[in-house]
Amino acid sequence: MSSTDTDTDTDTDTDRTTDTDRITDPATGEPSDPRSQGEPSNEADAPTETDAPTETDAPTETDAPTETDAPTETDAPTEIEPPSDTDPPFEIELPSDIDPRISARRTEVAQQQERRRQRLGAILLTAVAALTAGWAVLHSPLFAARAVTVVGATHETAAQVVAAAGLAGHPPLMDVNSGAAALGIERLPWVRSASVAVHWPDSVRIVVHDRVAQVVMSASGGQWAELSPGGRVLSDVATQPVGLVVVVGPQPPGPPGSMLGASDLVGLRIASTLPPSFRAQVTEVRIEPGGWVQLEMTTPIVVDIGSASQLPAKYEDVSAILAGATLHVGDIVDVSVPEAPSVTEG
Repeated sequence: MSSTDTDTDTDTDTDRTTDTDRITDPATGEPSDPRSQGEPSNEADAPTETDAPTETDAPTETDAPTETDAPTETDAPTEIEPPSDTDPPFEIELPSDIDPRISARRTEVAQQQERRRQRLGAILLTAVAALTAGWAVLHSPLFAARAVTVVGATHETAAQVVAAAGLAGHPPLMDVNSGAAALGIERLPWVRSASVAVHWPDSVRIVVHDRVAQVVMSASGGQWAELSPGGRVLSDVATQPVGLVVVVGPQPPGPPGSMLGASDLVGLRIASTLPPSFRAQVTEVRIEPGGWVQLEMTTPIVVDIGSASQLPAKYEDVSAILAGATLHVGDIVDVSVPEAPSVTEG
């Protein structure tokens, strides 16, 4: 290489160096030396006007959210449809690496539960079958009320008592209600009380206690009604019974099984409580308006009892007068005031 070429290369390198050294400072627009940038400079560190944010740094309209940024209908959550009947049952897939012993134990437990359910079902079926068979046997004619015995009934026939008890159709003993049967029998006019006892396998015993008639009243149609001391009409008979006190009241008696009216009860009470000392001499108990009671005697005299109050004292006065006084036909004995009895000549 010649010396001329060498000089040319040197000049070129110098020019490159010069261009490099002439770097323009962006702050001042003046060329600066890059080798001096590493040194600290107080003036360079101070903020300049160029460091302030410019208008280009402010958010523009293009930075605002556009309509395309708004959520669309496709972004809305979708509804989960419930499983339908046609969907296959949900199955849990167990890991395939389960210990064979655990799998065998699970199978054994499931088999034991199935066998337990089968045994329980068999027991229930057997119990139902046994109950059904027992019910059928107990309701068969073998255990029906085929032999019914009636004791104590003197005014009703045995057939009437059995029918009133609901046993005429020979029902199964399982269906016989002793209390209800007794109540049915006690609805008969003459029956005061009744008891019903079931005896297996096929018999029933009925014990009846009848009422006693103490009073008789004239009934409609020329009949005579027998009454109990409590005022129950027992029966209607064609002829007047012997030995019963006749009561004449403002109201006629009702049919058998009914109760006497309230206005007649005062006469019934007196007729039912007459003492033996003069009961046989009383032929009639007459109930006057207002509840005033008179006794018609066989002597014949009339005894004014008055109301039904203080009857024991009044009865003592009548007994004493009948035993000690001289009475004539038509005399009236007044004991309505027991403390002051009197006799009026007829």
